Amino acid sequence: MRVKMTRADREKLDYIRGHMCREDYLRLLIETRYNEARKEWRERMKLYREIQHVKHVLEVAARRKGAEQ
Repeated sequence: MRVKMTRADREKLDYIRGHMCREDYLRLLIETRYNEARKEWRERMKLYREIQHVKHVLEVAARRKGAEQ
């Protein structure tokens, strides 16, 4: 999948690429993509845990309300 980049980003990458070997450049790109994907995954997991917590709180409240009656 190709990611759209601004011209400034492309120029910055071209400058960096000019000062490092191909292997280092590819490693840099892979690590960057991995870190971005990991951040997105962590955000999704945080949201999932928050949803599960709210469900749990609602279930406990419903049980307590049922026990009181």
